[in-house]
Amino acid sequence: MRRKYKYDIAFSVAEEDLPVAVSIATELKMRNISYYLYTEHRAANLGKSILEITGEIYTGMAKYVLMITSSTFVNKYWAGIESQFVQSSGKKRDAYILQIRVDNTQVDGLSRHIVFEDWKDNASEIAGIIAEKLALLKPLLPEKLIKLLAGIILSLLVAVLIYWKDGDKGSSSVSLTHIMDSAFCKLDTVKKKQTSSVVKPVATSNRKSYELTVIGDIRTDIWLRKGDTISVYADGMLKAGDWVPSCGPEGVAANEDKIGMSLIPYNVIKEFKHAALCYRFDSSGLWWCYIEDQNTYIIESNGKLEFLINDINQANNSGFYNVQVYVWKKQKINN
Repeated sequence: MRRKYKYDIAFSVAEEDLPVAVSIATELKMRNISYYLYTEHRAANLGKSILEITGEIYTGMAKYVLMITSSTFVNKYWAGIESQFVQSSGKKRDAYILQIRVDNTQVDGLSRHIVFEDWKDNASEIAGIIAEKLALLKPLLPEKLIKLLAGIILSLLVAVLIYWKDGDKGSSSVSLTHIMDSAFCKLDTVKKKQTSSVVKPVATSNRKSYELTVIGDIRTDIWLRKGDTISVYADGMLKAGDWVPSCGPEGVAANEDKIGMSLIPYNVIKEFKHAALCYRFDSSGLWWCYIEDQNTYIIESNGKLEFLINDINQANNSGFYNVQVYVWKKQKINN
């Protein structure tokens, strides 16, 4: 599945070159292209660590970074810090840095062989090129249709497993219900921000749905019994400390090289990604790490659903994960 970003474009620019960024930003806005330019977030950023802001924006919140380079840019301290973050993230993402050259000054670490655009007071032209590049990322099928098809396929597999495990043809009608229900449940999203960890059950004719916010370790009141089927979906952002990049429920690589240190010693579960959303289905069961397309399970023993954040020191964390849980109770077959 494609990752969702808050911004299409994040500007990296020296203060002296701000008029260039503002001109391009104006054209982007006219094309409904979302962007981050620090001058438009002064109130939100006031009092925050510049390193924290830089890490959040340039390592996970934007599809592309528009780097406006010049002789001024390469000699500015904070522009240099931005450049380090951007280039570190760019090593892991194809064509992440979009360079706009105000002059011919070379930027340390930035390859001379990357295609760039020259600034010729051509904001409209540059915005048009960016719009075309973003259009290339759009999937051939609408996202909702992709999710629907994926849900049907996944639920069909689950239904077959249940049918095979029960060994009774009478359970085929239950499997069909699972197929239709799960197909549409994948279209549900958790958009409403919660202020606590209280679980809210939402009953339907064929399943139970629970919404909760995870900011730390939780043992829920969701009872699971052997033979039940459960699906877990999550989104949101969490920042685990001052130096760790913000991440989604799948976590951040524990050997993240851009922060210059291993995060494995700070993990509760060493083999999982740092700050990942983890869960298990009873107090003595195995822990599972959230992976977006591998999140449906058949329960093997009775117990209560538990969650944890894979971080041993959660006192300095900020943010949260929105979680939605779907449970299909095992159907009793009457002979």
